Amino acid sequence: MRILVVQPGQLHLTAHGASDQDQVSILVRLQEMGHDVTVFTRTAAHVDSSELKAFLRSLGVSAQVIESEYPWVHPRRFTDLAYLDGAAWQYGDQPFLREFERLCATYEPELIWCHFSFCWPAALHAHRKRIPTVIRSINYEPRQYLQECRDFNGLGKWLRYAGKLIGEHRALQSSDVLAAITPREERIYRELSSGTNVRLLPLLSLQHILDKPYTLDVVEDTNPLRVVFLGASYSVPHNLDALTFVATRVVPIIRARCPHRFRFKIVGSKVPENLRSLAADDLCFEGFVPDLNNYLSKTNLAVAPSFYGTGMQQKVFEPICRGIPTVTHARALAGYPFEDGQHLLLADKAEEFATQLIRLLDSNLRKHIGSQGRKQAQKLFGLERMDDYLDDILQTALQQNGR
Repeated sequence: MRILVVQPGQLHLTAHGASDQDQVSILVRLQEMGHDVTVFTRTAAHVDSSELKAFLRSLGVSAQVIESEYPWVHPRRFTDLAYLDGAAWQYGDQPFLREFERLCATYEPELIWCHFSFCWPAALHAHRKRIPTVIRSINYEPRQYLQECRDFNGLGKWLRYAGKLIGEHRALQSSDVLAAITPREERIYRELSSGTNVRLLPLLSLQHILDKPYTLDVVEDTNPLRVVFLGASYSVPHNLDALTFVATRVVPIIRARCPHRFRFKIVGSKVPENLRSLAADDLCFEGFVPDLNNYLSKTNLAVAPSFYGTGMQQKVFEPICRGIPTVTHARALAGYPFEDGQHLLLADKAEEFATQLIRLLDSNLRKHIGSQGRKQAQKLFGLERMDDYLDDILQTALQQNGR
C-alpha cells in the first residue's frame, strides 16, 4: 500500500526524544510490513532540509520537503479559530496545501498518515478527497495547555488553548481512525466523538527497547544502588518539576534515613543552575548521555515522578521495558495495566517515594519487580502486539473509507 506520511519537519536527525523515536519507528515498521512510504513535511527553521532528506533516505523513505517560511499573520487565522494554534497553521497555509494536493495527485497515496493531531489541515484536505486517513496523536494537547494557562495566566496561552481544543475536534472530524497513544487518551477521544474510530497505539519505539538484554541479568547489586531519573530536557516544565521534587525533597529524606545507600543519576540537558548547585556524591547531573543503552545497562533502579503532562512518558516506560525496577506516580501509567507491588512500585508524596526506594534495597524484591514489569511490558508493547495495533488501524481506515 502507498502511504503518504505528513509529519513535522523538526524530526531530530538522531531521534533522541520519545516523539522522534516514535516517528522513526513507525516509518521503519510500515516499510517492514511491506508498504511504500513517502514523507511530506515542512522543515522547522533550525533544520537543514538537505540533512532532513538525507536522514529520511537513510531510513529507506523518500521525502518531499518544503521550506519553513510561511505567513505568521494571515486573515485566515482570524476567520478559523482552529488556526489560533500556530502548530496547525503550519499545515494549513495555501502553499503547503497546494504542494500537498500536487503530491497526492502524483504519488496517488492509498492512505494518508498524519503524525500529531495538529496536522489535521492536511488530513481534512485528504478526507474530503475520500483518501483513507489516520491521525496519530501523541498527546491530548488541550489538557497540557490548560495546566499551563493555570500556572502562567496570560491571554496568549488561553488563545492557544482555544485553538488546541478546536483543533482536536477538527482532527476527529478529519480522520477515519484516530490513533491515541494511551488508554487514558483513547477514552478522552471516544468521549469527544462517538462517530470516530479511535484506536490505541503505544509508543512504537518501546518494541526496540524490549529487544535489549534484561538489565538485572547484566547488573548485580552495587553499593550504593544507582537510581536514574530520565528527562531529555529540563526546559520542559513537567520534567523540571519532577527533577526539583527528586533533588530537593526525595534525596534529603533518603540521606537522612539511609545514608550512602543510593546514588541518584540525573540524565538530560538544560538543568537550571540552582539545581546543578545541589550536586553531591549521591546526586550526579550526567547531562546528555549519547549511549543511553549502555548507560542504563548499569542502572539498578529508576525513579519517575509525574505531576502533570500528557501522552506516554518514556522516562516511565523505558526503565520498565528494560527490567529496571521503577517507582512512579499512578497517573504516569496513563491507563496501562501495571500493578503496584507486582510490576512496579507506586508512590505519591516525597516520603512515599523514599519509602518505596528503601524497600528496593531488598535484592529479591528488585528482581521480582524488574522481571515482572518487563514481562508485562512485553505483553503490551512487544513486536507482535504492536503489529496487531498497526494492522488494525490501517484496515479500519480502509474499511471506514470504503476501500
